Amino acid sequence: YGPYTDWMSSMDPDEYFIPMGNYTSWKQILEKVDRDEGRKVLKFRSTRARPLLSTLEPTYDENVKECTKEMGKTHNKCLTKKEENTYLETYNCEYIKSPKPERFARAM
Repeated sequence: YGPYTDWMSSMDPDEYFIPMGNYTSWKQILEKVDRDEGRKVLKFRSTRARPLLSTLEPTYDENVKECTKEMGKTHNKCLTKKEENTYLETYNCEYIKSPKPERFARAM
C-alpha cells in the first residue's frame, strides 16, 4: 500500500481510542503528528497490567501450598489487592512519565 496511502492502522478488537483535549477526530491528531513531528508510524504500547506493590497486601490460603502462613514466613508472600484500592489504582499501567504529549491524555 506504500505509495497509495498516508496512514494505515491495526488495532486489537478490544481497544478503542478517543481523541481528547484540543482534538475532535483522529484525522486532526494524525495531521499534527505528521506536520509537527514528521512521523508516519505511531505505536500504541500494549502492556500487561502489573499491580503497584504499594496497593497490595499479603493473603493466605491454607489450601494452596505456596500461600500458607508458614510459607509466608520464609518465602515471598502471596499478595492480593487491598480492599480500599480500586482496580484502576492497583493496575495503573501508565508508562509515559509526565509531562506527557497532549495526545497521550488518559480517559478517566
